[in-house]
Amino acid sequence: MALFPKAVVLLLCLCSAIAVRYPFNEIERQRRRKATMKRLASHLDVSAGCPLLPAPVPADQAFLAAIKPAVANLEQTMAAFFKTQQSPGVSLGLIYDQQLLWSGGFGNVNASDQRSPAPDGQTLYRIGSISKVFADLLALQLRDAGKLDLDDPVNKYVPAFNPTNPFPNEQPISFRHLGSHQAGLPRESPCAAAFSQCNLTNDQMFRNIESTVLILPPNLQSVYSNMGFAVLGHALEILMGTPYDDLVTTNIVQPLGMTNTGFDYTQSVFNRMAWGFDPSYTDLGWEGPAGQMYSNVEDMAKLASFLLTADMRPDWDPPVYAGGLAPLLGQTSLRQMFAPQYVDPDGAFAFGLPWEMFQTPSGWLITKDGEVDEYSTEFGLLPTVKLGVVALCTDPIVGCGPFLSEMFNTFLPPLVNVLRQLTPAPALPAYASALVGSYSCSLWPGPANVTVVPAGTGQQLLVQVYQLIVTTAQYIADIDRFVIALPTNYSCTWADDGVSGQYIEFTRSPNVTMRVPGLMPAFTWVKN
Repeated sequence: MALFPKAVVLLLCLCSAIAVRYPFNEIERQRRRKATMKRLASHLDVSAGCPLLPAPVPADQAFLAAIKPAVANLEQTMAAFFKTQQSPGVSLGLIYDQQLLWSGGFGNVNASDQRSPAPDGQTLYRIGSISKVFADLLALQLRDAGKLDLDDPVNKYVPAFNPTNPFPNEQPISFRHLGSHQAGLPRESPCAAAFSQCNLTNDQMFRNIESTVLILPPNLQSVYSNMGFAVLGHALEILMGTPYDDLVTTNIVQPLGMTNTGFDYTQSVFNRMAWGFDPSYTDLGWEGPAGQMYSNVEDMAKLASFLLTADMRPDWDPPVYAGGLAPLLGQTSLRQMFAPQYVDPDGAFAFGLPWEMFQTPSGWLITKDGEVDEYSTEFGLLPTVKLGVVALCTDPIVGCGPFLSEMFNTFLPPLVNVLRQLTPAPALPAYASALVGSYSCSLWPGPANVTVVPAGTGQQLLVQVYQLIVTTAQYIADIDRFVIALPTNYSCTWADDGVSGQYIEFTRSPNVTMRVPGLMPAFTWVKN
């Protein structure tokens, strides 16, 4: 009986190890996820409110009563949608500002036991790379406390961090680079055994990293790197002289009251977890900051509510955190966390801190997904309307992306309608009737006119050019001006001709005229 050569046996073992931790379908799954999110982003079009989306309102009794039918419809829709998917079990959550509007689950908490109950908002899941959100939150907290600057070189605080750099004239790796996948590091850490548990000390790992070669210059573009977030977490650990897990628990998890979120998988945690068809557990060891944590929908809703306080209107009641503690980050830092750090050339996708961000007509869709063992997770925020979605499932192949997409698509339109009902646009000024009519321009080749008519409830003017272009002019009472925007492929952008800004310009004396920024910037239209 012929034996395989040792080299072949070693190669087969290596391939098996790779397949266990990172299935060969991962690249395809990530490609499909990005395509799904881009389709979702392009469909999240509430530009009927263009130029201005309705402002979010507090989740008071009036809001909860108005939104209740939409929540009930979402639950029915997701129950039906689950039957079209292959996930053994899923827990879902819908968040509006500081309120968990709905949570529920479908399937079985244990895929191998068809008699087991459905998972729910309290069922625990590994959240995989959503753990990276906590690393960036901690880095921003320490920045705000004066412990570091995001643009400081990491080896200023961790001299042992010296990967091999074939780009010596480029800038050194900073905390910002690590937290936004722009460090140029490979995807995985150089553990002693390929793709196995990284149970090594900081000293051992940083010695291994010395022989790791950067694949790109820092700050050139974002390339996903679990290794980068492992370095980030342990750099913060070394800087503060406290284990990373303890820093996150003390400074983020406990203040937010996330009592079912952590790093340590005790028997009690295992007993409350959802399980797929092939139960397994991989301790990520040194790579823990990149994906070790567990949580549930109810705790992730608390994180979402905190993040959705960004740009909170000053007349709202401030959110109350567990124990009456102050917010973890100020408004400036929250806005920076949502700011793109690297934007793809198509302008439709960006990496943030640590988000995967997709441009929509309603603003940036902020997402983070995770995958580890048999768990796939999605966390999505649309800050412009303070909407959040959590999807946790036991499906490492297709993932939870379709659930997140379906929830946003189902719930966003009725949410926007409710916000419009509760925050009506200001009434048109008395002189608006003088603006209604037909306009023409001598510079326009051939017969053409612009008709301005009351639109909708009479709170907007409809601007139509030769039946080719239709947009709305919304009245801003505070400044007594009309503002318009023209929808583009990815966003409802302010129209701006470089002269009159984003404001449509009407004159009423001696003749009624109109200039439409971005539409015909050089033309003045005269009322017939």
